[in-house]
Amino acid sequence: MTPVERELEAGKKIHRLDAGGYLFRNAYVQLSTTRQLGYGVIGPIPWDRIVDWGMLKGLSLRAIDRLVDVVSRIDNDYVTKVNTRK
Repeated sequence: MTPVERELEAGKKIHRLDAGGYLFRNAYVQLSTTRQLGYGVIGPIPWDRIVDWGMLKGLSLRAIDRLVDVVSRIDNDYVTKVNTRK
């Protein structure tokens, strides 16, 4: 179950997103399955997978650079929270 799905199931309010927000959210949700797992901790989403996703979606290099920045920041917060709970 993805973090967004867990929040929805828990009844948390999900704020409306603009087109850019949906793009970042969709990228994050889809790319969350590419992270490495091991020894009871999770790793970050690999940056090359973010770049590949952006290229697959036909984004410009500038947009891909922004995508990497935003998804990596969101993911870093998530990974930190999950790994400090253990």
